Amino acid sequence: MEARFDKGTGVALRLSTMNRPALSRMVSMGFLLLSAATVFGRGPDLSVMNDAKAHTDARIKAIRATWDAVRDGETSAEDAREMLKRVAWSRGTFFKVRVAAIEQLLEDEPNIADTRNMLRLMLPTETQWEVIEQIANTAGAGGWTELAPALVRSWSRPVLEPPDDQRPERKALEKIFPERSPEESVFMVF
Repeated sequence: MEARFDKGTGVALRLSTMNRPALSRMVSMGFLLLSAATVFGRGPDLSVMNDAKAHTDARIKAIRATWDAVRDGETSAEDAREMLKRVAWSRGTFFKVRVAAIEQLLEDEPNIADTRNMLRLMLPTETQWEVIEQIANTAGAGGWTELAPALVRSWSRPVLEPPDDQRPERKALEKIFPERSPEESVFMVF
């Protein structure tokens, strides 16, 4: 195939010699690239965070972009919080995704009371150790006394690992109530 050049612009005029299927593929690819540039220019699609089929890294990236999307006016703070809460509560979701959602909710200072309440409700029946550790460590570091009953209920569940004296719930109670033993805290709570 011989290329011809436009004498005014110097651009090769090969399109006229291309067959129609090749030209169609080329135009389609151009639209695809244009669409991708538009989508990727805005940042991650927040709906990916709730997509169980999406890759873990893509979900975490969408979660971490939540407050930027709120600042940019792409979603409301209320909708963003609900998406994050849905991920945090999703027991079938990989723990790294859930922990990332909890971390983002904890960054929302104006609504921290709602986040603390959600964590209080989640903890007694939570089964993923990494999520339990995240909640217990956060409660202990913050001195969140309102989570003490949830910590006690979670700690009361028998498990093979970790040993009782190494459970995150116990460590959190020690931090929340440093003046008493964890066992005394249990009886104080109930």
